[in-house]
Amino acid sequence: MSISEPSIIFEDEQLLILNKPAGVTVTEGPGHPHENTTAGWILRYIGEPIVGVGQEGRWGIIHRLDKETSGILVVVKTQPMYDHLRTQFQSRDIAKEYTTLVWGDVQATVAQKLRKQVGKKGTPEVEQQRFTINAPIARHPKEISRFIVNHEGKPAQTNFQIKQTFSFTIHQEPYPATLLTAFPKTGRTHQIRVHLKAFGHPVIGDGTYQTHAQRALAQPFCPRQFLHASAISFEGIDGETLHFEAPLPEDLQKVLEVVGESVTSSV
Repeated sequence: MSISEPSIIFEDEQLLILNKPAGVTVTEGPGHPHENTTAGWILRYIGEPIVGVGQEGRWGIIHRLDKETSGILVVVKTQPMYDHLRTQFQSRDIAKEYTTLVWGDVQATVAQKLRKQVGKKGTPEVEQQRFTINAPIARHPKEISRFIVNHEGKPAQTNFQIKQTFSFTIHQEPYPATLLTAFPKTGRTHQIRVHLKAFGHPVIGDGTYQTHAQRALAQPFCPRQFLHASAISFEGIDGETLHFEAPLPEDLQKVLEVVGESVTSSV
């Protein structure tokens, strides 16, 4: 298997659940002929029967992952199953989980925002270490490859759970970082990355939404964005609940080893 090929998590007559590596585009686009995409691999693997499933050129792929995001990708082999899952995506009944590492102490930021809301001097607890970002997303007016939070954009909601807070050292300077689980309720392009950027905690290694200084700091230990589609749950065509997981890839595990050498708190 080449480094650009996905691994198979599960397969039956209706579904193909893949673990997509980072650095691979899912579908064809400018500079990305389908032979070098995950869609091209799917066509080679399954063959002609997949051509008529779903949208033209996507060959059964019912959702997307950014090029530099790794993790679970659902491919549907039959049109009835495609329609069944499409309905669940549209009604937001599919549960997706992403693992991400971001710059800064998120718990401190959430507590500060809560403090302002309740008007108290004390630091309130973040309930169950969870918070929600509900902010519309639109394409950047000048940079077509970027998106921003904008009141004229499409509704977007992401729920987050704080997993762990770190403090690590770069060039003898301390930097905080936070490990999060993200639960997107909508599926806007770059949604998790844009929401976290707007919140003041961009994804470590994100070449689009980090600051220039953060990009330079991250490059030696996290050269790609720390964002991994780690789990998905949905209803099968017979009404059963299907759940799939993709373990954190080795490159991101090594990043956690770097930042985890001096853990400040664990939740």
